[in-house]
Amino acid sequence: MPFMIKTKKSFLNVIKDLVSNDENQVEVIDMFNMFVNKSWNIDEILKHNLTLEELKNMKKACINVNGEDLLCKVAYPKDLSLLDPVLPGDSEKRITDMMKKSDELIMFYQSGSNNIMYELQGNPLAGLFDKKMRNRAIGLMENDDIIKSVINGMEKNIYNILTIKDDANLQIMGLYIPKAFAILGNKSEGFRKMNDFIKRFNEYVKDLSFKYAANYVDIEPISSYCAKGGLDFHVNKKGYDILTDIAMNSLTNEIQGNRMYFKGSEFQTDNAGLDGMIQEAKKRITRYKDANLEGDYHNTIFERFSPDERKSLCDSIIEEHEKEQRIYGVAKQLSAK
Repeated sequence: MPFMIKTKKSFLNVIKDLVSNDENQVEVIDMFNMFVNKSWNIDEILKHNLTLEELKNMKKACINVNGEDLLCKVAYPKDLSLLDPVLPGDSEKRITDMMKKSDELIMFYQSGSNNIMYELQGNPLAGLFDKKMRNRAIGLMENDDIIKSVINGMEKNIYNILTIKDDANLQIMGLYIPKAFAILGNKSEGFRKMNDFIKRFNEYVKDLSFKYAANYVDIEPISSYCAKGGLDFHVNKKGYDILTDIAMNSLTNEIQGNRMYFKGSEFQTDNAGLDGMIQEAKKRITRYKDANLEGDYHNTIFERFSPDERKSLCDSIIEEHEKEQRIYGVAKQLSAK
């Protein structure tokens, strides 16, 4: 997912300004979303072929639904919803159709961080202050099972994107290490292990990039420029300037690797839009409710957690997917106006 920056332009719009000219008519599809941000969300947005209006209203809905969430108040600017306004004609533009019809598709792809937090059932703030959660996360990081699971989700995204547009110019971004983690990593064995986990994840992303003949965009250098203040783990203005330079340099590099043959493959869409997203969220809610009801966590992320934690953590995930469903519902109402 693309980053957001302090200049009230998305990261992709900064790139657009740099590559646009009289001969290049560039249109941005910014799939960044502060809550609907897992790899399966990307697949579902493409599968249900959301309109640009639906996608933008989903961002606004996230602001509305998360308005009382302390973490969101700390981590996201109040005017986030103003960054991508709905424009005339957006209701007629379907995302996957636009990708198919484009003369050239350049995609800056980043996923993984939110999937990692989902599978660890933790986040950076909790990692700083909740010792129990931090120790549990560190234990789960001892092997690469979670990394492999997250990479599998990312690979499905990439496969689907290339099935839609087989000659897409893919720029796959790694993760940066939060500044607080980098500082604490020099003093704490636990935080050092967490930082090493992110570095191992980036090595997997690099291998994935090569497999699909995409450029790997190494953004670890911006780790020193995280934190706009307080407990914010996001990148500051200087960090975004460096990130833009890194991204633009990557665009001029020759892509390495041998791309698989995707011609003849067809990505199936149903044009269900937000209705399709609502149904997907309902399926996840039902799945986890059934797991709790039956006490059977086979083939869920909770197999790796201790039995005494499973029900409460599963309850948290149910709440998360219920919020996801509410966001889609609010976005649908906004799109209907």
